[in-house]
Amino acid sequence: MSPLPSPVAPFASSHQAGSNSPLSPVSGSPDRTLLFNTAVDFNDVDPLELARQLTLLDQDKFSLIRALDLIRRLLEGHSERTHRVAEFIDWFNRVSGLVSSEICKQPETKKRAKLIELFATTAIECRRLRNINSAMAILSGLNNSAVRRLKQTWSMVPVRVLEELHEVNMRINANAETVGT
Repeated sequence: MSPLPSPVAPFASSHQAGSNSPLSPVSGSPDRTLLFNTAVDFNDVDPLELARQLTLLDQDKFSLIRALDLIRRLLEGHSERTHRVAEFIDWFNRVSGLVSSEICKQPETKKRAKLIELFATTAIECRRLRNINSAMAILSGLNNSAVRRLKQTWSMVPVRVLEELHEVNMRINANAETVGT
């Protein structure tokens, strides 16, 4: 399996400086190539390497958020002053959408099952790396209704992977319930 492109490579030449895209760098942050700027054949991706790359990207985005940004987001909702939080939320949604779209666009059942296995294993590795954001984004993509109704595809995913994925899902949900109380 080949590793993903390095996250430290510059943005693709199509990147517009000053763009409001959630993939745009925030001033002062290093430029990073994101998963969406390169063609990736997910059949050749190592789940641990994908989890590592997602963790690096999440860390870059999360490190730009200040406590004041979170307070403003709670008090003001979506505003110009809370753009860092909005970018992090957009990133989550893009990862989730990538997972579900990559699975759904694959016409062959066996290849879809391999993609589900890849993303499930990546979510498991993200959890081991304590990257809850990417683990939850991947789980969100896997729990998308279009993916969930692929019963024949899910039946081809190894039971061991499904059991580990269920445990990750339960741990993340248990942590979320603990924080919410």
